[in-house]
Amino acid sequence: LLSQGDFTEEELQNKIFNIIKDVKGLNIKKGFEAIYMVILGKKYGPRLGSFLLSLDRDWLIERLKTVLK
Repeated sequence: LLSQGDFTEEELQNKIFNIIKDVKGLNIKKGFEAIYMVILGKKYGPRLGSFLLSLDRDWLIERLKTVLK
């Protein structure tokens, strides 16, 4: 998702929401909490779309790859 192109904050927020929503059995709140835990080590944080876009893209992609192995 992040390596596919540029998104606005709202587009990224919506894409993440829709991906989480499509995962059968995953509560949306828990899905967002999982992402915050990977990035921040906390269950919550700033609005996810804008926060992710504020991070270095390469760092973020590598962080996600490391955690998802």
